[in-house]
Amino acid sequence: MRQYQWSENGSTNPGATALYALAKGHLPVALEAKFAEFPVAIIEKHGKDLTIGGEPSRTGTPAPTSAPVAATGPAAPSARAPAIPIVAALNTSKIVKEATFMAAADDLFGLLTDPKRIPSWTRARAESVAKADSPYSLFDGGVKGRYLSLTPGKEIVQTWALTSPIWPSEHEATLTTTLEESSDSTKVTFTLAGVPKGLEDELGRNIDGYYVHGLKSIGYVQLIVSPTHTQPGRAPQKSRPPKNRGDVADNKTATAIAIAVVVLAAAFSVPYLSYSSISHRSFAK
Repeated sequence: MRQYQWSENGSTNPGATALYALAKGHLPVALEAKFAEFPVAIIEKHGKDLTIGGEPSRTGTPAPTSAPVAATGPAAPSARAPAIPIVAALNTSKIVKEATFMAAADDLFGLLTDPKRIPSWTRARAESVAKADSPYSLFDGGVKGRYLSLTPGKEIVQTWALTSPIWPSEHEATLTTTLEESSDSTKVTFTLAGVPKGLEDELGRNIDGYYVHGLKSIGYVQLIVSPTHTQPGRAPQKSRPPKNRGDVADNKTATAIAIAVVVLAAAFSVPYLSYSSISHRSFAK
């Protein structure tokens, strides 16, 4: 039974005393009834998304629902849902490097996938099994990944990741190497997709330095293919048709006549110059 403390000071009026007695007799019951409505009203107003069993107690705290008595013994740990890792989006780009070698496509394919031949151009330990979904390792573990697909003499598709602090953890790029063989050479195109932004220049130099120059270092001649350039504003000159034999003969005849005229003029002028010189000396005497 809840107890209420009442006090009244300074009044001896019979009417006030009667009112005081009436309040003490009826007001506590009315207040308890009103207070009992508060939990229901609060849940109705603010807790419709909560499920609470039992009737609200007189103190305003929801009564606990009945539950079976737990068996004796150590309590089993509560199961927790596995945490879902949050992976931040990574901005990437793509680099492409091309080189043409005087070699067969099958030979280059073997150099890029055969574990016995790879060290000849990487100058480091390598691990490789040339089949799909198999791991590989180049440059003594500096580059790792797995093969996605292989077409002998045509194409190699593989995941590619650096073992370096600058490389994002758990990130893999994709290296696609295509081989296009012609009559006397093979064009090799290295396409590295998924390069983290900011590493394009450095990785481009790595592809040139370790892959392209690595193959050159063991004697595979790289062909430098220079495109044909046309000067702006000037149309390419058309080849002139060859002259016929008659025109060539006429030109030779005219040249011979001109030479003969020069020789004759020189022959006649020499005596005159000599005579003039002698006359001039005689006059001086």
